[in-house]
Amino acid sequence: MNKDLQLDVSLNDAIHHIKKLSKKIQLNELIASLSVKIIEESFKSSLIPSKNILGLACAAIYFAVILLKETLDNITEQLPVTYRVIQRNFSTLRYILMNSKLLEEFNGT
Repeated sequence: MNKDLQLDVSLNDAIHHIKKLSKKIQLNELIASLSVKIIEESFKSSLIPSKNILGLACAAIYFAVILLKETLDNITEQLPVTYRVIQRNFSTLRYILMNSKLLEEFNGT
């Protein structure tokens, strides 16, 4: 029971961070909604992908920008964590979502 509660809190925190950051750096709605989907999909594995929920949210935004092939100048500089934190969490998300249907949409399969 405690583990489920912790997952819910962390997932809600990550989604809250994405929405807050999206407004702050003026991301379009498509990037924000894909970032939320990435977070939700990663939490389906019933593991918290990272202890740094803000870093995870930033990595989800970064991942969404890459998947949508958007050109956002200096996106990593606009996010409130270091590039190293983003890359570490991005690698974790990419590994977790490797066989996800969400990624299949973008790979054309």
